[in-house]
Amino acid sequence: MKGIKIIALFILLSPAFKFANAQDLEWVQVANFPAAPRYETIAFELNGKAYAGTGANFTLTPQLYKDFWEYDPTTNIWSQKADFPSTPRYGCVAFAIGNYGYVGTGWDPSQKADFYRYDPVSNSWNPIANFIGAGRYDATAMSNSTSGYLGFGYSPNDWYEYDPITNAWSAKANLPASARQSTSGFVIGNNIYIACGGTAGGSYFNDLWEYNPIANTWTQKSNFPGAPRYASYHFTMCGKGIVGGGGSSSSLFSDYLAYNPVSNSWSSLPTFPGNLYLKGSSFSISEKGYVGFGRNLSSVYSNEIWKLQKIKPTINAVQGPCDTTVQFSMSQSGSNTSYVWLFGDGSSASSLNPSHSYANGTYTVSLISTYECISDTSFISVTIPNPTPVSSSFNTQIDSCNFTISFTAADSTQNHLWLFGNGSSSNLPNPVYTYSGAGNYTITHIVSNQCYSDSTAVTLNVPNAFEDQIFIPNAFSPNNDLKNDVFEFVNRSNCIEFTIDIFNRWGQHIYSGNQDNFSWDGTYQKKACSEGIYPYIIRFNKSYRSGFVTLFR
Repeated sequence: MKGIKIIALFILLSPAFKFANAQDLEWVQVANFPAAPRYETIAFELNGKAYAGTGANFTLTPQLYKDFWEYDPTTNIWSQKADFPSTPRYGCVAFAIGNYGYVGTGWDPSQKADFYRYDPVSNSWNPIANFIGAGRYDATAMSNSTSGYLGFGYSPNDWYEYDPITNAWSAKANLPASARQSTSGFVIGNNIYIACGGTAGGSYFNDLWEYNPIANTWTQKSNFPGAPRYASYHFTMCGKGIVGGGGSSSSLFSDYLAYNPVSNSWSSLPTFPGNLYLKGSSFSISEKGYVGFGRNLSSVYSNEIWKLQKIKPTINAVQGPCDTTVQFSMSQSGSNTSYVWLFGDGSSASSLNPSHSYANGTYTVSLISTYECISDTSFISVTIPNPTPVSSSFNTQIDSCNFTISFTAADSTQNHLWLFGNGSSSNLPNPVYTYSGAGNYTITHIVSNQCYSDSTAVTLNVPNAFEDQIFIPNAFSPNNDLKNDVFEFVNRSNCIEFTIDIFNRWGQHIYSGNQDNFSWDGTYQKKACSEGIYPYIIRFNKSYRSGFVTLFR
């Protein structure tokens, strides 16, 4: 078998060009091809799905393949289909016309000229007219809306057209340039474009040619501006031809460029970020380009698949918990991409990072981004709060027996801060607080939620249960005149507990009583005590009081 000899590995980038589209497009790896890694495969697109198969891997057994697979970009899943119906082979060509795929030529290990049509509806193959040129591999094949075209390969520069209606091949004008194999090609409108390629002797090209099927003529166009190469990847995207990757006998390339037929000029695309290979396959689906398979200069084979797509930005929305205005931004914007914001309330904007004011509610915000012919939409949901105003009003209940106040907030569901007027505080909605003593205290109650705050300050009197609730007389006269005949308290509080002890002038204990039975009639051991001054001690829960009472007869 003849071919291009691969001798060494050097990774080389093409000369630097301005990356006009680098901010608008990105490479994303998708599901790997699920069978053996390989190179010299075929691939084509039909009705929004890709089909790929055949190829070779000379490090495995078997070395040649005839399996055939379908890729669904919606689910990112590969599914095996009916095998290619002829011998396992590599270096085939493929194209699609209407609802059918066409696969033929290649090496098995001889150069082939047979051709077959694939029907994805019935998942079946049928032979068609053999290619009328010499059998070959590493040829180039493409199709426009009506016909298929095939040429070049090892090693002619001839060119043929296939008519699916008549199932016939016909010779067309040869390429007016050097014979080559492993070229790149793409279709724009009805015209075919051929770029780059190489020869078995190690010559590489970077010229670009346009074939006009109606005139059956070739016209040279602006050269591919990267390094001369062969076996590169190629596809059509938004009316532009994309060529990149590939290599030479000593180099692999990561640059990709887009050809604009209107201006006859090239512009650079994002550099390919993955492992570098050549002699793989390419296809495009819904204006997204796919590249995969291949072999590097160390004979490592690939089953990776990568996609070139427009960057789909992620929406960011910033708002405070009470804000009705939302600041929008996007994760990444492209210099050649246009944007339209739909705010979900009938309003829109075309600026990059707009802000928008809402009424309360929940809204679905859409960002439509358009690059060339590709549009997609990002979404985010925003909720504008409708917070409830708060009230700091409260009620109190005072327990004068132990200087305790129970506080009850009008709304216990919010955030609360109680300041008790003595340096102490609480965050409970309904606290109970005990003061150390009587007095006037300014109570401040602060209530808040994420959006509102309210405060109320009230001065409360905490009574002294001893001084304010008990009256103690300083004299009595037990003479049976029914006036002040006994020594007792005027107790205005039912919660005060106490004991009292009375002594005579010599300190002798002569009486004991408490809150339940205190009433001294001026006797000791049933004998009347003499007139005089009698000291006493009253003991309460937390304190005591001493004094004197005068007994008159």
